[in-house]
Amino acid sequence: MNIKHALILIFSLSLIACAQASAAAARKYTTEPFYFSGLNVASGKPYTIWGNGFKANDKIKLTPTGKNNAGEIILNGEVARDRLKIIIPEGFQSGRYQVELIRNNKTRHLGFTQLNKVDALPSTPKVTAHRGYWNTAGSAQNSITALRKAQELGVFASEFDVWLTADGKLVIHHDAKTINGISIQNSTYDEVKGFVLENGEPIPTLEAFLEQAKAKPEMTLAVEIKTHKTKEKNNAVVAATVKAINKAGLMNQVMFLAFNLDICKELTRIQPGCKVAYLNGDKPPSELHALGITGANYGFKAIRSNPHWIKEAHDLGMTINVRTLNTMANVIEMANLGVDYISSDCPAQAQQIVEHFQGK
Repeated sequence: MNIKHALILIFSLSLIACAQASAAAARKYTTEPFYFSGLNVASGKPYTIWGNGFKANDKIKLTPTGKNNAGEIILNGEVARDRLKIIIPEGFQSGRYQVELIRNNKTRHLGFTQLNKVDALPSTPKVTAHRGYWNTAGSAQNSITALRKAQELGVFASEFDVWLTADGKLVIHHDAKTINGISIQNSTYDEVKGFVLENGEPIPTLEAFLEQAKAKPEMTLAVEIKTHKTKEKNNAVVAATVKAINKAGLMNQVMFLAFNLDICKELTRIQPGCKVAYLNGDKPPSELHALGITGANYGFKAIRSNPHWIKEAHDLGMTINVRTLNTMANVIEMANLGVDYISSDCPAQAQQIVEHFQGK
């Protein structure tokens, strides 16, 4: 080895040593820390920073930025599993803060957050896994695995879509046609059952879904009945679905959803007292309440434009669900407003925001 090659080797080894030293220094703090910005916070309630490697005696320093004239705050952290919790103090002011982790008199910059001080946090929203927890390994939309993974995740509800085949079999699928172009409502079950989902499972039946649901009776089933081509078919799918759920003994575990108003009305007619939410989002809660419908389901833009609908619904004893919130900024915005249910394709992340309101 000549002198040139030796110098290159020494230089390379020094770079590796520096990289290893930097990685070791980072591990002295925590890995992949994150937190949510824009949340409402209240005195005496926790604010959470997630990550691995937090230690006892870690502290968080919040330094106001911009026009925020609040003083610098240093708060003791409480380590719990994969998170560090701080308690919002009395006199805390709304604003944008720089967030830093203090350990052994050394400080690490974590980022910035906007925190909005309120006198009291709104009621805790509940998370619905939209088409199940499919956005994870080994799962697929409207699959048995998606339902099972939603149960394991611990969300409030798992949503799925119901169609009636031409020969009266109830199957779970979102679109009116399968990927290979088969119209579910115009085909027999024998023609549909060969369709395979992205994770290799066959298209499931409602019967199979209800059997899996029994594994966790405390989780709600958000049953969306799809709009069929005729009123007669709509009435038929409603009757068949209600019959199947009653036969399984799971009516108390179910919340019905539909975009079609006639389907909602038919549900209240044949199953008095059942929970039904209208999905189309074109009517205020008062109109739906007059029809015996117990819940309203809106897109977030509708609620942003009509936040008074939340109070209107609550005053009538109704619930408000917002769909389908896949950015955490939208989840935070709607949770801050006090909606009852949040539907998301990212239920794990939405659940973390809910835990903030639960004080976990």
